[in-house]
Amino acid sequence: MMEARERLVIAPNSRLQLAPGGYHLMLVAPQKALKAKDRVPLTMTLGDGGKVTFEAEVRSGTVGTKEDDGHKNMRH
Repeated sequence: MMEARERLVIAPNSRLQLAPGGYHLMLVAPQKALKAKDRVPLTMTLGDGGKVTFEAEVRSGTVGTKEDDGHKNMRH
């Protein structure tokens, strides 16, 4: 079962890959309806208070289908 995380710790000089089925971003109650291929601005706040702003592409998911990778059990 997947669990929502409030924060991810990334060691200095290392990477964390965001990908379907692994760590990923999920928007809960977005301000407007989104569809696949839309682009949304996001800002991540770093542990030192710095901020990183970037755009992410919305991808359609598999929630509720037989390919569902566990979202139905995820605590949002």
